Amino acid sequence: MMNESMEERLRKHLHSIDGAPVREAQSVSAAAERVERRLRRQRRAIATGSSVVLVVLASLAVWTSRTHAPSAAPTGTDTRSSTTQVAPTTTASQGPTTTAVDGPTTTLATSSGFAPIAPDPRGVASFPSAVWTGTEVLVLGGLDLQGQVRAGASAYHPVTDTWKTLAAPPGGSPRVNPVVAWTGSEMLVIGGGEYDGSQMSVDGLAYDPATDTWRSIGQLPGLVTDRSPAVWTGTELFVWPIDQAGKPAANPFALDVTSGSWRQLPTSPIEPRQQAASVWTGKEWIIWGGRGQETELADGAAFNPATNTWRMIAASPLAPRRVHAVWTGSEMLVSAGASGGDPQTGNNEFAMADGAAYDPVADSWHKISDGFAHPGFLPVWTGEQMIMFAKAGAVVYDVATNQWINMCCSVDKGGVGGGTPVWTGNVVVVVGSYEPTIGGVTFTPPTSTAPVVNTPSSNPPPPASSGARRVVDMSFVDAQHGWVLEGDDSSTRVLFATSDGGATWKALSVDTRQASHVAFADPMNGWMYGDNSSFDGNTVTIVSGIAAADQNVSWTGATSPVDTDNFARIGVDFHQGAGPANYFSIATSGGDTWIVYNDRVVTGTGRTLNGVATSWAPPWTALFGPASVTATGNGGPLYALVTAFAWNGVPENQLYVSEDRGDTFRQLTPPPGVADFSPSWLVVADQSTLVITVAQSDGCEALYRSSDKGSTWQLLASFSADHGLENIAFADATTAYATSQPNPDGQPPQLMKSVDGGATGNPSRSSKTRSRRP
Repeated sequence: MMNESMEERLRKHLHSIDGAPVREAQSVSAAAERVERRLRRQRRAIATGSSVVLVVLASLAVWTSRTHAPSAAPTGTDTRSSTTQVAPTTTASQGPTTTAVDGPTTTLATSSGFAPIAPDPRGVASFPSAVWTGTEVLVLGGLDLQGQVRAGASAYHPVTDTWKTLAAPPGGSPRVNPVVAWTGSEMLVIGGGEYDGSQMSVDGLAYDPATDTWRSIGQLPGLVTDRSPAVWTGTELFVWPIDQAGKPAANPFALDVTSGSWRQLPTSPIEPRQQAASVWTGKEWIIWGGRGQETELADGAAFNPATNTWRMIAASPLAPRRVHAVWTGSEMLVSAGASGGDPQTGNNEFAMADGAAYDPVADSWHKISDGFAHPGFLPVWTGEQMIMFAKAGAVVYDVATNQWINMCCSVDKGGVGGGTPVWTGNVVVVVGSYEPTIGGVTFTPPTSTAPVVNTPSSNPPPPASSGARRVVDMSFVDAQHGWVLEGDDSSTRVLFATSDGGATWKALSVDTRQASHVAFADPMNGWMYGDNSSFDGNTVTIVSGIAAADQNVSWTGATSPVDTDNFARIGVDFHQGAGPANYFSIATSGGDTWIVYNDRVVTGTGRTLNGVATSWAPPWTALFGPASVTATGNGGPLYALVTAFAWNGVPENQLYVSEDRGDTFRQLTPPPGVADFSPSWLVVADQSTLVITVAQSDGCEALYRSSDKGSTWQLLASFSADHGLENIAFADATTAYATSQPNPDGQPPQLMKSVDGGATGNPSRSSKTRSRRP
């Protein structure tokens, strides 16, 4: 069995951001955020394999590969599972009895609440085991910069920002990934093993901070790691062990801490599992989801020690997954998680973004707002909010408002990636770091926000007329006929159509669920779809996840005429990457298709020429970064915007063009700022005309145009940071539409129209916007 710590060491040599950074961590986080910003604008909704949806507007036929489309995770996140921290009964029951409100809400953004803490006297220790005693954080194990298990134990006092060294644990080699719990007087350390998985600890320890002493609490009934579902009940520790092969054992056990003896619990009505949601309610041990003997699960059960009986819990609205959970005092909250792939290494897994709450009294579930997708979120409960940490980022779920707050992105002093969070009652202490000068960070939760209600109206407003809504995507087939997909940041979307160049709009009664893009070939034939798709005037092309049994291919390309939903495979297949940042860029023109598969870097390319799949290896595929391709109609040039060296070296954006259907490329000189790795967005107007947006160092955004296939560029306009562009769509070479961003001062976004190829726009831009003719 391969331990995650060994996997972390391997990732260093594979230039993955999921392990120790290959560059200074702060620059990696900043680079990742810039990549994410550009991809969000290019793709609108980056799919990680969880959802691909196409809807034919004429016939409402639906094609779906998976459910639960993930949202973007915080950049620079990590796929390791957490150290299991089992809260004492008193802590678990302190949360208020609140119920999340079903329905769409707005995802808010706020500033970082991180602050660095003093370094651990033991040295660098990433992902240590940790518990909160009420006055200090007890810290054990963790990995040094070479991936070896850090010896010894220490304690951090957040009030004084000081550490002290504790007595060394007995019994030979340090251990990693045990189950830990605070009983009210002792820290339990159960199981764990060596960093490479070669030896597992078969005993348990208890540490008493009052006497600074350790004691043995006997042999385990099986192997126990932080993948084992576990809870502390106030009198016993419940644990579901694993066997020698790393599979969940047949039955869970209970530990009597005083005697050190174990008793087997009654046989559970659910399949044995690990990496499952596991909480103690004060009355029952609830287990849901996780991974069974072979695959992920979506059922659950509750054990009542007073009656020594199990009960099945109600069916969940969530798909199977490996996931963590928190107990609020009245509900179990489950969000994010992962499925598929290798559960030991994290390779090839799908990250989820949806969530739900389970009420054990009513034995019922209700959905909560979709959050952020990441397979390794470590959650803590504050009494009002669930805070989920992943490497140097945090997202916050506010129960009272059913609202997510993105605390994006990195700690002021970088390198904190490998931290384990514990809640102290007023701040979260995230102990552990890759950076020798700090021992982790504290995180101050944001203030709970007032309720936000975005209830769809029976008579929706015109596009972009409300600050609470925004234009998600739009499509125009000529200067008069266009469609705008409008919505908020949840799943509420409305499709509008105009036949008079935007003077008036009509809401269409079509199913917009999971739609992030809209594209029309003519006034009668159009598509809405999720992602991993492309569209030209004759065909729609998609890339879809397919069964692993199909020659072990994870993704395949397919195409259909625009006036049918008759998809046929095109012979371009891809093997699933490590994830969870994988996405496709697809371009189609004149019967040809080009597909680029990105998983932080370009990991696969394919094309069809005249409908026949051919090999394709463009020169920019080995530049250690992602790439997007854009084609012009009727066999015109193919463009590639490449984020070179994003994960290995000094990042920069590079622009390429091919005029021989992708056989050869030449590099173009982009406008000022593009090469400096500022987020950029390339749009093709016709075979010769391009426009590109460029983020400036002062926070503004510049719009450039080229009329000679990218050889020279002209500045069209400059926008303030609060009034930049969200979408650009060309109806023809001279008629263009764009939408402005919603901004903090309450001004709603606007739909703008240009009849001179983007040189000027109408309506007039605000005083915060500078515009000039080329």
